[in-house]
Formats: sequence, structure tokens, C-alpha cells
Amino acid sequence: MIWLLLSAAVVSLGSCQDVQEVAFTAALTQHLNLTNAEKVKYDTVFTNAGAGFDSSTGVFNCPTSGIYVFQFHTLARMSKSAWLELYHNTLYIASVYGHTSGDYAMAGNSVILEVNKGDQVYVKAVHPDYGYPTELYGQQDDVYSTFTGYLLAPLINDAPVVGKYVMGSISDLNMATWCTPDVMGSISDLNMDTWCTPDVMGSISDLNMDTWCTPDVMGSISDLNMDPWCTPDVMESISDLNMAPWCTPDVMGSISDFYYYLNNAYLRRDLQSYLVQLSSNENAMICLLLTASLLGFAAAQGQGNDPDAVAFSAGLTHNQTIHHAVNVVYDRVYVNVGNGYNSSSGVFTAPTRGYYVFQFHALTHLDKSSWLTLNKNDNYLVSIYGHTAADYASGGNSVVLLLIKNDKVFVQAVDEQYGDATDLYGEVDEVYSTFSGYLIAKVYQEPAVVG
Repeated sequence: MIWLLLSAAVVSLGSCQDVQEVAFTAALTQHLNLTNAEKVKYDTVFTNAGAGFDSSTGVFNCPTSGIYVFQFHTLARMSKSAWLELYHNTLYIASVYGHTSGDYAMAGNSVILEVNKGDQVYVKAVHPDYGYPTELYGQQDDVYSTFTGYLLAPLINDAPVVGKYVMGSISDLNMATWCTPDVMGSISDLNMDTWCTPDVMGSISDLNMDTWCTPDVMGSISDLNMDPWCTPDVMESISDLNMAPWCTPDVMGSISDFYYYLNNAYLRRDLQSYLVQLSSNENAMICLLLTASLLGFAAAQGQGNDPDAVAFSAGLTHNQTIHHAVNVVYDRVYVNVGNGYNSSSGVFTAPTRGYYVFQFHALTHLDKSSWLTLNKNDNYLVSIYGHTAADYASGGNSVVLLLIKNDKVFVQAVDEQYGDATDLYGEVDEVYSTFSGYLIAKVYQEPAVVG
């Protein structure tokens, strides 16, 4: 029975494990002519959480197995061509192509891939024997060609992490000598067991009437629903359980140690022996298992209503001509979770520290131009450009950024003194120009500088 209870604890508390954050954005800040199907070496790195991107080679070396999003955009030099391909190891994945006679041409694409630790993902040029040499535009203050990737969902022991439940955690227990094949097999058999009848499942709800489930304790449980997964606040909330007589300071200290071991992958072997030691303390086991249940319940509630979720998307529903360096104000707000986007100013203000993805797209009027920049506070980041003679032209770009609370991100037009006015196309039922952003990983402390 102890083995089963320990497995349940690990699965529930597995939701507390911090999965490694992996996200990068790299850009080209100089012209680049590619004449021999070589890889694109993006020379400027905006973000490199997880240290997976190598700017010396242009290759992303996957540090954590998982499901990843990759996006790449580029701008061809005037009257030149850009023809790029995305590769996963040696497997061709997707392409972009751009060419406009007498002008610049922009192109972009994105994919979602399952990538294993040690795999490589990179962008390379198509050999000119199949068309024309690839000539990419880039300047220090005029950035269009970017390569972005980020971890969407990790894979642990080849098992997907659903939300933040680590379904592979049970298999980690196989290293403990007391988890024999028979015991581990018994655990998996329980999933199909017939004794989980409606009556039995209904009995679980009766536990709310148990003598140790006082209003104070039950109140503590509900408090967890409002907390982000396994933050210091949540872990502090667990200490409220000290009101239950069997949760002594020593036992609560043991739980703190357990949480510490779970959050440090390098101490996994120590965790195995620690679990064996912990199983000899009945009070610790009871308190630990209730804690596991509370955290699992809080995480499950958070999946559908995460108080730390941040996401916005807005579009332009009218034609707009911009002559000077002012913000684009996207008037139709599709979603604004976290209330970070201001539809009056067009500015997104980060409500919390973390890694964010931003994407912006635009469509010009017939035979007109669009030239937009993405900015963080007072700093220029990347651009998009579009113009096609006697036709419409589109452009788009994306980045991953580490923001602190109250950082501001916005889209701005380039002043017409540097070229032409920006003429954006938009109608109530024809929305092409959009600005979106969302939080992919919250950061509770200043991360180490990598890359």
C-alpha cells in the first residue's frame, strides 16, 4: 500500500516540478548572400532561455524533449530573392519564398514539431541551382529576418506533460529497490480496476465530512485554487495544514524537503532514497499524501482558470494612413486575458515577469507600403515591410522576449521621411493587420544569463 501511496504522491506533486524553460529568438542585423545552400547564421540573439540556440552555427540544439513551435521570417533585398528552408536534423520541414521586381519582398512560415533532446533545427538556403541566390536584407537598426522557437509542452520519459502533470513521474520510482515489477504492475492495473464504482467514487466526496476537514482546513484548500501552480505562495499555503494535529513542524519540514527534491532534477537519485526514509513515518506519509492531493487539485483547477494566464490579440478594422512614428492602435480586441493590452494606446504592459511570444502582421493598401517596427519600452526590436506595385502586400514577424512587470511592447509606424507613409488595409469584415502576445513561462526570480 505504501508503494501505491508514494506513487500517487509523486504524480500529484509532479505538478510542482518546474519544467525547463526553452525559448529563443535570433535575428539577422547585416546583409547576407547565401550561394551554396548554407545555414543562416543569425548574428543577434534577443532571447536564449535554455541555451539551445548557437549563434556561431545558426542551429538550435534541443536541450529538452518536447513539442516546439518554430517561426521564421525574412526580407529579400531589392529585386532579389529569398528562398529558405527549415530542417529538423536532416529532414526537410517547410519553406519560405519572396521576390518582388523593383522592391523588397517579405515571407514567413511556422510549424509545430516534436523534437527530442539533442535534435537540431535550423534554417538554410535553397541551392541557387534551383533558382536564384538568396540575398537577405539586414541592418543593426532594420531587422526583418528572424528565427524563433519555444517549448510548448515537454516530454518526460516519452510521456507528455498535460498542463503541469508529469505523467512519467511514476516510472522514476522504478529505480527504488522497493518498487519491483510486480508492485509497479499493480499500480498500473489500478487504472482498470473494477472497484472504482460510482459508490466508491462517491465515498471520496464524503471525506469532506471527516473530523480533520475543519472549515479552516477546507478554507486552505480553496485558497490554493487562486494560487499559481506550486509558487512560493502555494507552498506557504500548505503550512496552514499545521492545524491538523498530525502535521507537526517536523512533518511539514519533510514536505518542504520533498518539494525541494522534486524541483531539482539532479537530485532525483536522492529523492528515491528520501522516499524510502519518509515512508517509515506514518504521520509524514498522511500529511504528504494530503499535500499531494491539495496540489493536484489546485493544479487541476488552474488548468481551466489559470490566474497567471496572460494573452491578448487585437486587429485593425479600418483603413489607416500613418505619416509619423506613432503607435498602431488595434481597435478590435479578440482576447485580453490579464488585461495587459490597452486598446486606446495600442500598448501591451506586462502584468507579470516571464517569457512572452509576440506576433504582428500587416497588409498594405493597393500599390501602397507598410513599414512597422516592434518595440520594447524605448528599444527597437524587429520590423516588417510590404509593398507590391499595383497590388496588396503583406508582412509579419515574431519574437520571444523576457519581460519584467510593467515592461511595454507596442507596434509603431516608421516615419515617412525614411520612405513612404504606412497605409494599412482594414475593414470590419476584413482584418489583416493584427498584434498578438501571450505568456509561455512565468519567471519567479531573475534567470541566469545564458547564451
